Amino acid sequence: MRTPALACAMVLLAASAVAAATFHVDDTGDAVDLTPGDGICATAGAACTLRAAVQEANALAGEDRIRVPAGTYALTIAGAFENAGAAGDLDLAGRLRIVGQGPEATIVDAGGLDRAIDVGPGARVTLVRLAVRGGKASNTETGGGIHTGTSSRLVLKRVLVESNEALVGGGIGGVGRVKITASTVRDNFAEAGGGLLTTTDATIRTSTFDGNVANGIGELFGHDIAAEGPATVTIVNSTITGQIQTSSTCRSEPAQSTVGADFVLSNVTVNDVSNIVRTLDSCTPGEGEGTFTLRNSIVQQCNATLISEGYNFVQPEGCGILGDLTGVVVGDDPLLGSLLDNGGPTRTRLPVAVSQAVDGGNPATPGSGGFACEPFDQRGVARFLGAGCDMGAVEGH
Repeated sequence: MRTPALACAMVLLAASAVAAATFHVDDTGDAVDLTPGDGICATAGAACTLRAAVQEANALAGEDRIRVPAGTYALTIAGAFENAGAAGDLDLAGRLRIVGQGPEATIVDAGGLDRAIDVGPGARVTLVRLAVRGGKASNTETGGGIHTGTSSRLVLKRVLVESNEALVGGGIGGVGRVKITASTVRDNFAEAGGGLLTTTDATIRTSTFDGNVANGIGELFGHDIAAEGPATVTIVNSTITGQIQTSSTCRSEPAQSTVGADFVLSNVTVNDVSNIVRTLDSCTPGEGEGTFTLRNSIVQQCNATLISEGYNFVQPEGCGILGDLTGVVVGDDPLLGSLLDNGGPTRTRLPVAVSQAVDGGNPATPGSGGFACEPFDQRGVARFLGAGCDMGAVEGH
């Protein structure tokens, strides 16, 4: 015989299953849903547009899914400060998964009308196999391509975020947690954080940041990634062709001070790391300046003190290196190839055969834990052990 508690749990489970819905987009237009909340994705013309599907999903409980076929989905309805998904950007609420056919095939294009996607407060959103481009936030807003709201969580899988613009966080910006996997963030523009700006925890795996530009607010740049704390930004098996930066502000009034983020890099290839401490009023910088901890990684330019966990290639000018110096190579050029399609979902930079990064990583078995190399490289290729695995994002030779 079922107990009352078991019966209640089964009812709740069934209600949750019924509440979740899957919508299949069948029109590349930008018309609104006729009756949001009726469970039917249908415009006045009886089509299911991406905007109409978003409105329906927002109105329903449960973890909804939107399947989007190949095509370019241009946002054309003006209304930059509307927050219900009926105009301007696509406002996403609740728990939602949007799945395309690939970033080269399924494209959400804001056309400079507004930012492209706004992940609302508390929302849990996953974007899979699509591109987000052409977003332009207003002069006071964060996140040109994708904005993340308070307590939200955004997951990107095989997503291309390109050619977006904002004051800060040109590609992606906001205060929600972000996880980026097998994705590319490129050619975005901002005053700070051209590719990504975050003030909360973020994780980046097997991804590439390239060609993002930040033209600077004071000393702030962060062309590819900019972060302030308290936050930890973890980057694994990824290629950053520009700059990652953390910053903090010291003021005589402690409540007005900000702290830096802590970056943790494992098998990363990055051009430039920077730690900016801004001193305002009459104060003495103290704790919370932000850190860079790295292992089995390549850093070509530096304006920071690095905490080594062993086996890194570091260009010396501007760098201080603390921690475990085992296997650390200090040199002027790691001899990397150009950013190319070397296999896998993202472009990478292979070290040439005579690079000191080749076999320069930790000699422990890749994936064995501790400070060993990652078991697979950015392309998904198994790392092999000779004298050691390769430093950086890719196992080249």
